[in-house]
Amino acid sequence: MLEATRSIGGIDDAQWAEVPHPLGSLTPEQLAQRARLAAEQFVDLVVADPEA
Repeated sequence: MLEATRSIGGIDDAQWAEVPHPLGSLTPEQLAQRARLAAEQFVDLVVADPEA
């Protein structure tokens, strides 16, 4: 699905943080853990060497 979204939007090289679902039924602690996972991925995406 991400590939299709990239292609349709004309942004073939876009990257997103991905977290497992569901989110709505999580406890606050579980949701915080998913948020940390997304934040870690975001940092990796932002500081990644685009040439690597």
